[in-house]
Amino acid sequence: MKLYLFWFVFLLPVTVHKKWCVNPGFDTLVDVVRKFFFDSTFSGSWFLMALVLGLPVVWFLNEKKIHDFWILALGIMLYLLCCMTSVYRPLVANVPWLAQLLDSCETVIVCPHNSFVVGILFLAMGKMLAQRSFYVPNAILIVMTVVSLVLLYGEYFFIKSMYKVTNDDCFLMLSPLSVCLFMLVGQNARFRLNFDTKPLRAYSTIIYCSHISVAYCLYQVLINFVKYKSAIYYLSLFSATLLLVLLLSYVLLRLEKRDSLHWLKYSH
Repeated sequence: MKLYLFWFVFLLPVTVHKKWCVNPGFDTLVDVVRKFFFDSTFSGSWFLMALVLGLPVVWFLNEKKIHDFWILALGIMLYLLCCMTSVYRPLVANVPWLAQLLDSCETVIVCPHNSFVVGILFLAMGKMLAQRSFYVPNAILIVMTVVSLVLLYGEYFFIKSMYKVTNDDCFLMLSPLSVCLFMLVGQNARFRLNFDTKPLRAYSTIIYCSHISVAYCLYQVLINFVKYKSAIYYLSLFSATLLLVLLLSYVLLRLEKRDSLHWLKYSH
């Protein structure tokens, strides 16, 4: 939560300019509070809040002695809901009662596929892998990974052939592919690194939290000098964003070593 609040405050000027200054007022304030818990405030923040809310949900169910099977079943059901509000939304729009159900859900949780709802399945699977002893032969895992990947691509092209996809966050085959890959890496990644990996983790966290907002600021500048959506535009935007977020990471990690600025550690 400290990580979330750090970036919420740090990026507030960009967020206000990008999302909230168009229609300032009470309705916008209510929208901010709702999105703080159930969607995204600063760009990319949904993932952090999904962890902040999702982890206690899975923990609470476990404390109430709910069996892992039922927690997983709940996760699957919620993930199916997220698929329907994401890539399958145009398809279910033809089913009135289902479309009405989804509309009702979205009045409370703005964007289920970008909230803690979508994370319950992955958190439940992670919990089971961490607490139970699972071993699947590598040969079988590799076959399952390849099959899941082929089916995922097939699902993508099938949906794309039917209608224009606007939200492409959740695919049905994404979860089994994720589990296969995670188990494959977890069973075989038994090696040591001869350097401290903590700075890499810090850099990756800072880059994730800041890169979209940095790109948005650069877009406001580049659009005046470079032809929009040209090759040079995308190359310039990517290169400048990467350079600036790396520089920001370096500066924050250096400054946090000072006693008076030790609170900057909450950036990662």
